[in-house]
Amino acid sequence: YLERELSLWTRFRFHFHLLICSDCSNYLREYKNTIALGKQLFDDPDEVATGKVPEQILHAIMSASKIS
Repeated sequence: YLERELSLWTRFRFHFHLLICSDCSNYLREYKNTIALGKQLFDDPDEVATGKVPEQILHAIMSASKIS
């Protein structure tokens, strides 16, 4: 639906459902917000996240896994 890949008829039916179903309408709105927020995390939304994990975090994960 968001990528506009549905046929015209399917898109119409989907849009009509959103008009009468507040739960789906709310879900779609929150989904769009999630996408927008995710894109804001990067200076370049098309850039792949490839940063190195800080050593402190690696040690904390390793220590926690030894406890369990």
